Amino acid sequence: MPPIPNVHVVYDNRRVHRIDDRGNEAWSYKHARKRKTIKVSEQNPEIIRHIKDRLYKTAHKNKGFLGSQDRGMRFVTRAQFDNIITPEAVLQVVAKLACYQGLTARDHMQIAQDIYWGTEDGRRSPCRRLLASLIGTGNSEALGSIKTLIDEGLSDTCLPLLVKEVMEEDTLICAHHEHQHASINDMDLESRETFTALCRSFSVPFIKWKDGGKHCHYVLKSGGPLPMRGPLPMEKNDKMNEEGDFGEVFKVEIDPGDRDFDPEKNTNFFALKKLKKHGDSNGTSRADEFDLEIRSLIFAESRALKVPGPDDNGQTKRHLIQPLATFEVYDSNDPEPTFYFLFPLADCNLKQFWEKKRHDATREKHCGWMVEQFYLLAKALQCVHNERSLMIRSKRTDSNVFCRHGDIKPSNFLFFEDSQPGGLGRLVLGDFGMGRIHRKGSRSSQPAGERMATLSYQAPEFAKQDVVSLKTDIFSLGCVYLEHITWLLMGFEALDKFADARLETDPVYGFETDTFYNVSQSKDSVWLKEGVKRWIRDLKQHKDCVEVVYDLLEIIEHNMLEANHQNRINSVMLANNLEEVWIKWQRKDSLYGDRHWRESEIGSKAINRPNSSAKVLAISKELLWKQKANRASRRKIADNTTPNDHQNLPVKEITTVENPSGRFALERGKTFHWTMELELQSEDDSGSDRELSAERAEDIMTRVRALRRIKARERNDQDVNRFQKMDDISRSEGEPGSTGSR
Repeated sequence: MPPIPNVHVVYDNRRVHRIDDRGNEAWSYKHARKRKTIKVSEQNPEIIRHIKDRLYKTAHKNKGFLGSQDRGMRFVTRAQFDNIITPEAVLQVVAKLACYQGLTARDHMQIAQDIYWGTEDGRRSPCRRLLASLIGTGNSEALGSIKTLIDEGLSDTCLPLLVKEVMEEDTLICAHHEHQHASINDMDLESRETFTALCRSFSVPFIKWKDGGKHCHYVLKSGGPLPMRGPLPMEKNDKMNEEGDFGEVFKVEIDPGDRDFDPEKNTNFFALKKLKKHGDSNGTSRADEFDLEIRSLIFAESRALKVPGPDDNGQTKRHLIQPLATFEVYDSNDPEPTFYFLFPLADCNLKQFWEKKRHDATREKHCGWMVEQFYLLAKALQCVHNERSLMIRSKRTDSNVFCRHGDIKPSNFLFFEDSQPGGLGRLVLGDFGMGRIHRKGSRSSQPAGERMATLSYQAPEFAKQDVVSLKTDIFSLGCVYLEHITWLLMGFEALDKFADARLETDPVYGFETDTFYNVSQSKDSVWLKEGVKRWIRDLKQHKDCVEVVYDLLEIIEHNMLEANHQNRINSVMLANNLEEVWIKWQRKDSLYGDRHWRESEIGSKAINRPNSSAKVLAISKELLWKQKANRASRRKIADNTTPNDHQNLPVKEITTVENPSGRFALERGKTFHWTMELELQSEDDSGSDRELSAERAEDIMTRVRALRRIKARERNDQDVNRFQKMDDISRSEGEPGSTGSR
């Protein structure tokens, strides 16, 4: 059935499988058991009391989640239940019950088989949980009524029963048969309450991750508990986010017998998020809040399959948090259901990652990992935004649906250790609690005051009370990227110094804030704080700032932290720019990560002897080296050749250039530019070295930065023109799309 207005996405059977039988059908399919003859063992005269004691002792060890109150209802896992309620135990109980006295041993065998496996013709389901719940009441009269209850059609399929008020009295109703089984309500009130609680304890859901590619949503009309031990204690560095703005996150344990999936790491621990209720002025319910978040997660995950990572093996999807299952739990003490999300358990969030991991910008592996994570997180955000690539004409039916994350900050990025030795792990974009779905033409029209992002990382649009678009996420992401580079170069303690450098009295809020921008008193103009600009400048001059980090800082400062959202880069362009940086880093024959490229050394470094001058050339590689694709030839310059005669010389292999100033090594596939070489490398007639002045070096680097910005703007202008052409084609052909924030 296609989705219709005002109906939640969990009713969309194209994307979601609603499960209201607690996963019993899936469990039966996975654990199919053949009916067999039960082995007759020595009769235990205390078998009923023995089973009751084992059930209660086992349940006491497992504290689960019940619903809105989380009262810690006990439960028995499916594997534990099977170890207690065995075919042999059922046979011994049947032989002792008064309602089955006077029958032959063969009749007892038949009845025990029917209770354990169901009837041979399949007309009646097993009644194991029914038998165990009656034993647990401790009421022999209630246990003796099992024959009557089975004859009335009551079985494990009916359990747990719903409690409804009928004529001012709580009555047990069978949701499966949609009527009440009369005999069960003949028990006294205390026995009925105990029976109902035990039915829930013995009927925990069996959790599936995917069902035919659909998300699994469990509806527990008769209440919990969930098959999860918890909440478990979390160590300081072993937690995701104990309590966020839109939900509480708990560490829980799930037995393998209660699920049909295995996490990447061999563990039984997961993260369970309980959604909080946020009542808005427009009267949104808890179900509305849940729908916004799960819709964002499902749509983003489906789009990630169409936006592959650099090696096309599903990397982009791995950088978006993926819900394993969701639960809708009803509780008689709450008029609204409680919603839960089950996620893989992260090792920590990004803020905790900065605190517990040792920064080391001098290690090439760590720097390359940062570049890759920045690129893949931008691709993940592109999936969330549902913005199309420049060269792809989308035919998707959801191409007019857009989503905004709304609360990008370090604690909403999760870090997962790599399951393989030697790996550095991965960062994942999570917590879509503020995510908003928009249709074509509305994705830039949400008022900024409707939902406030975390103040430190919020975009200037919030302060101006301007419309909030997808580009607000880009600004927040730039803030996080800048903090990560700060951590990489300077360590965790520098993050507090960076926050202090941003502290200024905000004219909107009237108190000091550590936002990244300033706003005028009239709220008609915004700009990047001078403290942020100085901090970026200091990072560029840091002794460990290699060229790849410098390029990332350029993208962050001039593209992502643009105060005017109309001039800010979008997620597609951001992913393209970061992909260029990532590809340059991946080149094996490049000096892109050379540690001798340090802007801070230009003014103080003396020019060495001619034979060691190749080290100095790395200072301005952007002008010294320029790649010429598909142009490769080998030439050797004679000693008497002037530099100006050989600009833009394509070189196929490592070539030695002889000139009066010394020997230079040209890289494979690069072009040599003599202009900067003449500025940096010179020698007087006496053969002594000459030091480059600080003023001259600063002038050179100013021109380098200006050239970079010009090239970046040219690329962005070309991208915008291609976007406009794509939109013109879309409008002419009637293809669903949008140009709201291109």
